[in-house]
Amino acid sequence: MQEIDQARKSCEKQLEAAKLLPSAYLREVFESSEAQKWQKKRLGEVCESSSGIWGEEPDDSNNCYFVLRSNNIKDGKMIFDDIAVRKIDPKYIESKYLKYGDILVTTSSGSKDLLGKSAIFIPPDDKVYLFSNFTMKLRVNILLADYIYVFLYLQSPEAKKVLQLLQDTTTGLRNLDRREFMNQFFPLPPLPEQKRISEYLKEKIDQAEKLRASIEKELETINALSQSILNKAFKGEI
Repeated sequence: MQEIDQARKSCEKQLEAAKLLPSAYLREVFESSEAQKWQKKRLGEVCESSSGIWGEEPDDSNNCYFVLRSNNIKDGKMIFDDIAVRKIDPKYIESKYLKYGDILVTTSSGSKDLLGKSAIFIPPDDKVYLFSNFTMKLRVNILLADYIYVFLYLQSPEAKKVLQLLQDTTTGLRNLDRREFMNQFFPLPPLPEQKRISEYLKEKIDQAEKLRASIEKELETINALSQSILNKAFKGEI
């Protein structure tokens, strides 16, 4: 049991280190000396933003649509579980629908850690998806910026520092100052360089996520082994 406990502690340290890798990779790029030389652009110069909609209780009409909320954003990914269905006036569909590559940002939350969390919308099917009034849509001008690059910047420690300065609270609810959020400056190299950085970071972060999953599985195995030994001991089989 002592050996298992040592293995567990070692595995837990590895897991904590693996969790920090994505931020380290993002810092390596966006806080590098090279990044200091890139031109700075306001987020609003390369993205159109729009607020979401909530609508009414669904009925049997054809005006009911899927509406993604902040709970559909988890660890930088869009989760298509527990999707709300709301009745929406058809006149809003054109301005409130999500298309491939849009970035969804949480603008209201009870937690400061959840405010500003974002994910790229990649449709799972051909249905129409809208977004709630507690979120904001960013649609990147693809002639100016790579949407993956913009998204990755928003995940960076540097961008998260900015988020801490753009929060206000009303009755326990934290709100993102959308105007200031869109006015923030961020480093923007030429488009080909953006795409290269996106590919590099995506590969490194994917590797980090696989490593994290592998360590989590190893930790589960260690915990299961510990429980197995205890069970055998209590049954007198050891």
